[in-house]
Amino acid sequence: MAGAAFADDAGNNHAKSKAMTKALAAIAALQLGVSGEGSVAAALRQFYGAARRALLDCALNFDPATVQAVRSDLHDFAGALVGSKTDS
Repeated sequence: MAGAAFADDAGNNHAKSKAMTKALAAIAALQLGVSGEGSVAAALRQFYGAARRALLDCALNFDPATVQAVRSDLHDFAGALVGSKTDS
C-alpha cells in the first residue's frame, strides 16, 4: 500500500494500480483464510471486509489518507497478533 501512495505522488498510474491490486489480493487471501463461525472469525471477516471496501473505493478516487489508514490498521493488527503469541 505504501507503493500505491508513492506511485500516486509520482503520477505513475500503472504502478499505483499494480500496488493496489496486490494489496487487494492479499486482503482477499486473509479474508478467505478465516474459518469458523465464532465471534473472532466474524470480527476478522468484518475487519478484512472493511479494509477491502476502503481500498476498492480508492481504486476509482485514490485517497492517500484512506490507504494509509488501512495500512496502519493492518499493521496494528499484525502487531497485536505477534504480541499475543509472545505473551503465551
